[in-house]
Amino acid sequence: GLYVSIMQYYLNFIAAFDTRLNDIPINGVYDEAMVELVKEFQKTRGIKEDGIIGRVTGGEIYDQYLGIINTLPPSAFEGIAKPIPSNSSETIFAELIPTSLPSVFTKAPPELPGFIAASV
Repeated sequence: GLYVSIMQYYLNFIAAFDTRLNDIPINGVYDEAMVELVKEFQKTRGIKEDGIIGRVTGGEIYDQYLGIINTLPPSAFEGIAKPIPSNSSETIFAELIPTSLPSVFTKAPPELPGFIAASV
C-alpha cells in the first residue's frame, strides 16, 4: 500500500547514495525483496536484522533520507520539486502511520506503544 511505497521510495533514495544497498521496485508490497532490503539497511546501520520497519529502523530510514536531502546542493533540485520532509522521524511516523492499517501490518511489541510495524 501507500505506506510501504513511501518506505520503498526512501530506501531507494538512500540506495542511490549508499552502494551497500540495492534498489527495488516501488510497488507498495512488503514482499521478500522489501524484507531483504530492510535487512540490508539494518545491517549497514547496526540495527537488529529482522526485516521489520519499526520505530528504530523507520526512524533511521527517515533520518538518513532527510540527511541526504539536507546536504544536497540547491543545483540538485533544478527543474524538479525538492522533497519537503517533516521536522523529524517522530513527526513523519506520526503523520504516515495511522492507528489502523490493513492486515499486513500489526502493532509493534509493548516496548513501542502505539507504533505500527510491518509483519513478515
